[in-house]
Amino acid sequence: MRVLYIAPRYHTNQTAIVEGWLQHGDEVFFLSRKKATNEDYSALTPDLIPYAKSFELFEKIYSFLCHSETAHDIGLKLGYPSARAIRKYIKNRHPDFVILREKSVYSIVCYHILKRMGIKTIMYNQTPLYQEAPRYDRNLIHRIVDRLTPEFRFTPVRKIGDYAKAVIKDPHGIFVPFVMRLHCSPEEKHYFKDGTINVIDVGRFERRKNHHLLLQAFEKVYHEDHRVRLTIIGEIRRSQYQTYYDEIITFIREHFLTDVVTIKKNLRFEEMDAEYRAADVFVIPSTGEPAAISPLEAMSYSVPAISSSGNGTADYIIDGVSGAIFKDKDMEDLTVKLRWIVRNAQQIPKMGQKAYENIADNYQFANYYEALMKWYVAG
Repeated sequence: MRVLYIAPRYHTNQTAIVEGWLQHGDEVFFLSRKKATNEDYSALTPDLIPYAKSFELFEKIYSFLCHSETAHDIGLKLGYPSARAIRKYIKNRHPDFVILREKSVYSIVCYHILKRMGIKTIMYNQTPLYQEAPRYDRNLIHRIVDRLTPEFRFTPVRKIGDYAKAVIKDPHGIFVPFVMRLHCSPEEKHYFKDGTINVIDVGRFERRKNHHLLLQAFEKVYHEDHRVRLTIIGEIRRSQYQTYYDEIITFIREHFLTDVVTIKKNLRFEEMDAEYRAADVFVIPSTGEPAAISPLEAMSYSVPAISSSGNGTADYIIDGVSGAIFKDKDMEDLTVKLRWIVRNAQQIPKMGQKAYENIADNYQFANYYEALMKWYVAG
Protein backbone atom coordinates (compact mmCIF):
# COMPACT_ATOMS: atom_id res chain seq x y z
CA MET A 1 0.00 0.00 0.00
CA ARG A 2 1.17 3.53 -0.80
CA VAL A 3 0.20 6.10 1.83
CA LEU A 4 0.57 9.87 1.53
CA TYR A 5 0.32 12.42 4.33
CA ILE A 6 -0.17 16.10 3.48
CA ALA A 7 0.37 18.48 6.40
CA PRO A 8 1.82 21.92 7.20
CA ARG A 9 4.94 20.32 8.63
CA TYR A 10 6.37 16.96 9.68
CA HIS A 11 6.02 16.68 13.44
CA THR A 12 8.37 14.44 15.37
CA ASN A 13 5.39 12.48 16.70
CA GLN A 14 4.88 11.26 13.12
CA THR A 15 8.09 9.22 13.25
CA ALA A 16 6.67 6.17 15.03
CA ILE A 17 3.76 6.08 12.58
CA VAL A 18 6.05 6.25 9.55
CA GLU A 19 8.23 3.50 11.00
CA GLY A 20 5.12 1.40 11.52
CA TRP A 21 4.06 1.68 7.89
CA LEU A 22 7.56 0.84 6.68
CA GLN A 23 7.89 -2.17 8.99
CA HIS A 24 4.47 -3.31 7.78
CA GLY A 25 5.88 -3.38 4.24
CA ASP A 26 4.05 -0.30 2.95
CA GLU A 27 5.39 2.80 1.22
CA VAL A 28 4.79 6.13 2.92
CA PHE A 29 5.29 9.68 1.71
CA PHE A 30 4.93 13.00 3.49
CA LEU A 31 4.27 16.32 1.80
CA SER A 32 4.65 19.51 3.84
CA ARG A 33 4.86 23.25 3.32
CA LYS A 34 8.15 23.76 5.15
CA LYS A 35 10.73 22.20 7.46
CA ALA A 36 11.19 23.18 11.09
CA THR A 37 14.46 23.35 12.99
CA ASN A 38 13.81 20.58 15.50
CA GLU A 39 12.31 17.57 13.73
CA ASP A 40 13.30 13.91 13.59
CA TYR A 41 13.91 12.77 10.00
CA SER A 42 15.38 9.39 10.93
CA ALA A 43 12.46 7.52 9.36
CA LEU A 44 11.56 9.81 6.48
CA THR A 45 12.48 13.15 4.94
CA PRO A 46 9.36 15.04 3.88
CA ASP A 47 8.85 16.41 0.39
CA LEU A 48 8.16 20.15 0.16
CA ILE A 49 5.66 22.14 -1.85
CA PRO A 50 5.49 25.62 -0.27
CA TYR A 51 2.70 28.12 -0.73
CA ALA A 52 2.18 29.54 -4.20
CA LYS A 53 4.28 32.59 -5.06
CA SER A 54 1.18 34.78 -5.12
CA PHE A 55 0.27 33.81 -1.55
CA GLU A 56 3.86 34.24 -0.34
CA LEU A 57 3.74 37.81 -1.66
CA PHE A 58 0.42 38.42 0.09
CA GLU A 59 1.83 36.93 3.31
CA LYS A 60 4.84 39.27 3.22
CA ILE A 61 2.64 42.33 2.76
CA TYR A 62 0.22 41.19 5.46
CA SER A 63 3.06 40.48 7.88
CA PHE A 64 4.62 43.90 7.19
CA LEU A 65 1.33 45.68 7.85
CA CYS A 66 0.51 43.69 11.00
CA HIS A 67 3.91 44.05 12.69
CA SER A 68 3.19 40.81 14.54
CA GLU A 69 5.29 37.70 15.07
CA THR A 70 2.16 35.59 14.55
CA ALA A 71 1.20 37.21 11.24
CA HIS A 72 2.70 34.33 9.26
CA ASP A 73 0.27 31.94 10.96
CA ILE A 74 -2.37 33.15 8.52
CA GLY A 75 -0.95 30.62 6.07
CA LEU A 76 -2.13 27.72 8.20
CA LYS A 77 -5.73 28.44 7.20
CA LEU A 78 -5.52 30.57 4.06
CA GLY A 79 -2.26 29.54 2.40
CA TYR A 80 -2.64 27.75 -0.92
CA PRO A 81 -0.18 25.82 -3.13
CA SER A 82 0.33 25.73 -6.86
CA ALA A 83 -2.39 23.37 -8.10
CA ARG A 84 -0.11 22.33 -10.96
CA ALA A 85 2.69 21.36 -8.54
CA ILE A 86 0.28 19.36 -6.36
CA ARG A 87 -1.23 17.55 -9.34
CA LYS A 88 2.21 16.60 -10.69
CA TYR A 89 3.39 15.41 -7.26
CA ILE A 90 0.34 13.20 -6.69
CA LYS A 91 0.62 11.66 -10.16
CA ASN A 92 4.26 10.78 -9.45
CA ARG A 93 3.52 9.24 -6.06
CA HIS A 94 0.15 7.65 -7.09
CA PRO A 95 -0.92 6.85 -3.49
CA ASP A 96 -3.63 4.36 -2.60
CA PHE A 97 -5.01 6.76 -0.03
CA VAL A 98 -4.19 10.16 1.42
CA ILE A 99 -4.40 11.72 4.88
CA LEU A 100 -4.91 15.48 4.90
CA ARG A 101 -4.03 17.50 8.02
CA GLU A 102 -6.60 20.11 9.08
CA LYS A 103 -9.26 21.94 7.11
CA SER A 104 -7.45 24.72 5.25
CA VAL A 105 -7.34 26.26 1.79
CA TYR A 106 -4.21 24.17 1.09
CA SER A 107 -6.17 21.02 1.97
CA ILE A 108 -9.14 22.14 -0.15
CA VAL A 109 -6.89 22.53 -3.20
CA CYS A 110 -5.33 19.11 -2.60
CA TYR A 111 -8.68 17.42 -2.00
CA HIS A 112 -10.16 18.86 -5.18
CA ILE A 113 -7.31 17.25 -7.15
CA LEU A 114 -7.44 13.98 -5.21
CA LYS A 115 -11.20 13.69 -5.64
CA ARG A 116 -10.96 14.16 -9.41
CA MET A 117 -8.26 11.46 -9.50
CA GLY A 118 -10.50 9.10 -7.52
CA ILE A 119 -8.02 8.73 -4.65
CA LYS A 120 -9.54 7.86 -1.30
CA THR A 121 -8.88 10.62 1.24
CA ILE A 122 -9.52 11.18 4.94
CA MET A 123 -8.99 14.24 7.12
CA TYR A 124 -6.90 14.21 10.29
CA ASN A 125 -7.42 16.80 13.02
CA GLN A 126 -7.49 16.96 16.79
CA THR A 127 -11.07 18.06 17.31
CA PRO A 128 -12.56 15.69 19.92
CA LEU A 129 -14.69 12.80 18.69
CA TYR A 130 -17.23 13.51 21.44
CA GLN A 131 -18.27 17.10 22.11
CA GLU A 132 -20.84 19.03 24.07
CA ALA A 133 -23.93 19.30 21.89
CA PRO A 134 -23.92 23.14 21.64
CA ARG A 135 -20.29 23.13 20.45
CA TYR A 136 -21.08 20.69 17.69
CA ASP A 137 -23.34 23.13 15.83
CA ARG A 138 -21.80 24.19 12.50
CA ASN A 139 -22.21 27.70 11.09
CA LEU A 140 -22.47 28.46 7.37
CA ILE A 141 -18.71 28.89 6.82
CA HIS A 142 -17.98 25.58 8.53
CA ARG A 143 -20.63 23.82 6.47
CA ILE A 144 -19.14 25.17 3.25
CA VAL A 145 -15.63 24.06 4.26
CA ASP A 146 -17.03 20.65 5.24
CA ARG A 147 -18.36 20.18 1.70
CA LEU A 148 -14.97 21.11 0.20
CA THR A 149 -12.97 18.66 2.34
CA PRO A 150 -13.22 14.89 2.99
CA GLU A 151 -16.44 13.65 4.57
CA PHE A 152 -14.65 11.45 7.09
CA ARG A 153 -11.98 12.41 9.57
CA PHE A 154 -10.00 10.75 12.32
CA THR A 155 -8.77 12.18 15.58
CA PRO A 156 -6.52 11.01 18.45
CA VAL A 157 -8.80 12.81 20.93
CA ARG A 158 -11.88 11.15 22.38
CA LYS A 159 -13.05 14.16 24.39
CA ILE A 160 -11.70 16.94 26.58
CA GLY A 161 -12.79 17.39 30.19
CA ASP A 162 -15.64 15.85 32.13
CA TYR A 163 -18.75 17.22 30.47
CA ALA A 164 -21.73 17.78 32.70
CA LYS A 165 -23.90 18.27 29.62
CA ALA A 166 -24.79 15.55 27.17
CA VAL A 167 -22.14 14.84 24.54
CA ILE A 168 -22.60 13.63 21.01
CA LYS A 169 -20.31 11.68 18.71
CA ASP A 170 -19.27 13.06 15.36
CA PRO A 171 -21.05 10.70 12.94
CA HIS A 172 -18.25 11.12 10.39
CA GLY A 173 -15.38 10.82 12.85
CA ILE A 174 -13.33 7.87 14.08
CA PHE A 175 -10.84 7.57 16.91
CA VAL A 176 -7.31 6.61 15.84
CA PRO A 177 -4.80 6.74 18.70
CA PHE A 178 -1.43 8.40 18.80
CA VAL A 179 1.52 6.06 18.30
CA MET A 180 4.47 6.19 20.66
CA ARG A 181 7.81 4.42 20.53
CA LEU A 182 8.77 2.44 23.63
CA HIS A 183 11.87 4.12 25.02
CA CYS A 184 12.73 2.80 28.48
CA SER A 185 11.27 -0.35 30.02
CA PRO A 186 10.68 -0.69 33.77
CA GLU A 187 13.68 -3.05 33.91
CA GLU A 188 15.95 -0.34 32.47
CA LYS A 189 14.50 2.54 34.44
CA HIS A 190 16.37 4.04 37.41
CA TYR A 191 14.28 6.05 39.83
CA PHE A 192 15.06 8.61 42.55
CA LYS A 193 18.46 9.86 41.40
CA ASP A 194 20.49 11.14 44.38
CA GLY A 195 17.62 10.29 46.70
CA THR A 196 15.27 12.89 45.17
CA ILE A 197 11.84 12.68 43.53
CA ASN A 198 12.30 14.35 40.17
CA VAL A 199 9.23 16.01 38.62
CA ILE A 200 9.42 17.17 35.01
CA ASP A 201 7.25 19.48 32.91
CA VAL A 202 7.68 19.98 29.15
CA GLY A 203 6.01 22.81 27.24
CA ARG A 204 6.54 26.14 25.54
CA PHE A 205 6.74 29.21 27.75
CA GLU A 206 3.26 30.50 27.03
CA ARG A 207 0.52 31.27 29.53
CA ARG A 208 -1.86 28.46 28.70
CA LYS A 209 0.89 26.00 29.69
CA ASN A 210 0.19 27.06 33.30
CA HIS A 211 3.77 26.92 34.64
CA HIS A 212 2.70 29.26 37.45
CA LEU A 213 0.01 26.81 38.49
CA LEU A 214 2.53 23.98 38.68
CA LEU A 215 5.05 26.09 40.59
CA GLN A 216 2.43 27.00 43.19
CA ALA A 217 1.46 23.35 43.67
CA PHE A 218 5.10 22.25 43.70
CA GLU A 219 5.97 24.85 46.34
CA LYS A 220 3.32 23.48 48.69
CA VAL A 221 4.44 19.89 48.20
CA TYR A 222 8.12 20.80 48.53
CA HIS A 223 7.57 22.44 51.93
CA GLU A 224 6.05 19.12 53.06
CA ASP A 225 8.72 16.90 51.52
CA HIS A 226 12.16 18.32 50.74
CA ARG A 227 13.05 15.34 48.52
CA VAL A 228 11.00 16.67 45.61
CA ARG A 229 12.66 18.59 42.73
CA LEU A 230 11.16 20.20 39.61
CA THR A 231 12.58 20.63 36.11
CA ILE A 232 10.69 22.77 33.60
CA ILE A 233 11.76 22.36 29.98
CA GLY A 234 10.38 24.91 27.55
CA GLU A 235 10.79 26.61 24.23
CA ILE A 236 11.21 30.30 23.50
CA ARG A 237 10.73 31.20 19.84
CA ARG A 238 8.77 34.46 20.11
CA SER A 239 9.06 37.61 22.23
CA GLN A 240 5.85 36.90 24.17
CA TYR A 241 7.37 33.59 25.27
CA GLN A 242 10.37 35.47 26.62
CA THR A 243 8.11 37.78 28.63
CA TYR A 244 6.35 34.86 30.25
CA TYR A 245 9.66 33.06 30.81
CA ASP A 246 10.96 36.11 32.68
CA GLU A 247 7.88 36.03 34.91
CA ILE A 248 8.53 32.38 35.72
CA ILE A 249 12.16 33.11 36.62
CA THR A 250 11.03 35.99 38.85
CA PHE A 251 8.53 33.76 40.65
CA ILE A 252 11.17 31.12 41.32
CA ARG A 253 13.60 33.69 42.67
CA GLU A 254 11.06 35.53 44.85
CA HIS A 255 9.79 32.25 46.33
CA PHE A 256 13.31 31.03 47.09
CA LEU A 257 13.00 27.96 44.87
CA THR A 258 16.19 28.49 42.88
CA ASP A 259 17.95 25.50 44.43
CA VAL A 260 15.09 23.06 43.79
CA VAL A 261 13.61 24.23 40.48
CA THR A 262 15.64 23.96 37.28
CA ILE A 263 14.66 25.73 34.06
CA LYS A 264 15.93 24.49 30.69
CA LYS A 265 15.05 26.13 27.40
CA ASN A 266 15.26 25.32 23.70
CA LEU A 267 16.66 21.81 24.11
CA ARG A 268 17.29 19.81 20.97
CA PHE A 269 15.17 16.75 20.23
CA GLU A 270 18.02 14.35 21.04
CA GLU A 271 18.59 15.98 24.44
CA MET A 272 15.13 15.04 25.69
CA ASP A 273 15.99 11.35 26.08
CA ALA A 274 18.23 12.04 29.08
CA GLU A 275 15.60 14.32 30.65
CA TYR A 276 12.87 11.70 30.53
CA ARG A 277 15.22 9.00 31.79
CA ALA A 278 16.08 11.15 34.81
CA ALA A 279 12.43 11.89 35.64
CA ASP A 280 10.28 10.12 38.23
CA VAL A 281 6.99 11.97 37.65
CA PHE A 282 5.74 13.96 34.66
CA VAL A 283 3.23 16.83 34.92
CA ILE A 284 1.43 18.69 32.13
CA PRO A 285 -0.57 21.53 33.74
CA SER A 286 -1.75 23.10 30.45
CA THR A 287 -5.26 24.25 29.70
CA GLY A 288 -6.76 24.32 26.21
CA GLU A 289 -4.25 21.69 25.09
CA PRO A 290 -5.73 20.00 21.97
CA ALA A 291 -3.71 16.78 22.15
CA ALA A 292 -0.37 16.81 23.93
CA ILE A 293 2.04 14.02 23.00
CA SER A 294 4.36 14.63 25.96
CA PRO A 295 2.39 12.52 28.50
CA LEU A 296 2.76 9.55 26.13
CA GLU A 297 6.48 10.26 25.79
CA ALA A 298 6.83 10.24 29.57
CA MET A 299 4.91 7.00 29.98
CA SER A 300 7.02 5.37 27.25
CA TYR A 301 9.98 5.99 29.60
CA SER A 302 8.15 4.25 32.49
CA VAL A 303 7.32 7.60 34.08
CA PRO A 304 3.83 8.09 35.57
CA ALA A 305 2.07 11.19 34.23
CA ILE A 306 -0.18 13.82 35.78
CA SER A 307 -2.35 15.81 33.37
CA SER A 308 -4.90 18.58 33.46
CA SER A 309 -8.35 17.52 32.31
CA GLY A 310 -8.01 20.38 29.82
CA ASN A 311 -5.63 18.26 27.74
CA GLY A 312 -7.03 16.18 24.90
CA THR A 313 -4.81 13.21 25.75
CA ALA A 314 -5.55 13.21 29.48
CA ASP A 315 -7.54 9.99 29.16
CA TYR A 316 -4.50 8.21 27.74
CA ILE A 317 -3.51 8.16 31.43
CA ILE A 318 -5.22 5.56 33.61
CA ASP A 319 -6.16 7.72 36.57
CA GLY A 320 -4.73 6.35 39.82
CA VAL A 321 -2.88 3.56 37.99
CA SER A 322 -0.41 5.03 35.50
CA GLY A 323 -0.68 8.58 36.80
CA ALA A 324 -3.40 11.07 37.71
CA ILE A 325 -5.77 13.63 36.17
CA PHE A 326 -6.55 16.91 37.94
CA LYS A 327 -9.31 19.44 37.30
CA ASP A 328 -8.42 21.98 34.64
CA LYS A 329 -6.83 25.17 36.06
CA ASP A 330 -7.40 23.93 39.63
CA MET A 331 -4.18 24.47 41.61
CA GLU A 332 -5.56 22.84 44.75
CA ASP A 333 -6.52 19.67 42.90
CA LEU A 334 -3.10 19.54 41.21
CA THR A 335 -1.52 19.89 44.66
CA VAL A 336 -3.63 17.00 45.94
CA LYS A 337 -2.60 14.74 43.03
CA LEU A 338 1.09 15.67 43.20
CA ARG A 339 1.12 15.28 46.98
CA TRP A 340 -0.52 11.85 46.68
CA ILE A 341 2.19 10.57 44.32
CA VAL A 342 5.04 12.07 46.39
CA ARG A 343 3.67 10.64 49.65
CA ASN A 344 3.41 7.24 47.96
CA ALA A 345 6.78 7.47 46.25
CA GLN A 346 7.42 3.77 46.81
CA GLN A 347 4.59 3.16 44.32
CA ILE A 348 6.14 5.27 41.56
CA PRO A 349 8.08 2.35 39.97
CA LYS A 350 4.88 0.27 39.89
CA MET A 351 2.95 3.17 38.37
CA GLY A 352 5.77 3.65 35.87
CA GLN A 353 5.46 0.00 34.89
CA LYS A 354 1.71 0.38 34.37
CA ALA A 355 2.34 3.51 32.30
CA TYR A 356 4.81 1.67 30.08
CA GLU A 357 2.43 -1.29 29.68
CA ASN A 358 -0.40 1.08 28.79
CA ILE A 359 1.66 2.55 25.95
CA ALA A 360 2.79 -0.91 24.82
CA ASP A 361 -0.74 -2.32 24.78
CA ASN A 362 -2.79 0.57 23.41
CA TYR A 363 -0.64 3.10 21.58
CA GLN A 364 1.45 1.22 19.06
CA PHE A 365 1.24 1.20 15.28
CA ALA A 366 -0.89 -1.96 15.36
CA ASN A 367 -3.61 -0.02 17.22
CA TYR A 368 -3.36 2.88 14.78
CA TYR A 369 -3.38 0.61 11.73
CA GLU A 370 -6.37 -1.44 12.91
CA ALA A 371 -8.49 1.66 13.53
CA LEU A 372 -7.57 3.30 10.23
CA MET A 373 -8.08 0.14 8.16
CA LYS A 374 -11.62 -0.28 9.50
CA TRP A 375 -12.46 2.99 7.77
CA TYR A 376 -10.46 2.14 4.64
CA VAL A 377 -12.08 -1.26 4.14
CA ALA A 378 -15.58 -0.09 5.03
CA GLY A 379 -15.42 2.73 2.46
